[in-house]
Amino acid sequence: ANKEQQDRGTVIAVGPGKMLESGSRQAIDVKIGDLVIFKKWGKEEIEIDDGGTKKKYLIVSVDEVMAVLE
Repeated sequence: ANKEQQDRGTVIAVGPGKMLESGSRQAIDVKIGDLVIFKKWGKEEIEIDDGGTKKKYLIVSVDEVMAVLE
């Protein structure tokens, strides 16, 4: 993979999974604490004020996760 097109981070939260057309949820293969590599353009950056300190987080769709590192 092209190093400029990927990024990595530690998972701090996991949602319930994407809703499929069938009405069921897509299984998620990552868990809190996993170190993952994801597509650089496949993320959304948000900033949250935590008691006067601004923290930056990335939101990444499970479809954009390329690998879980061990």
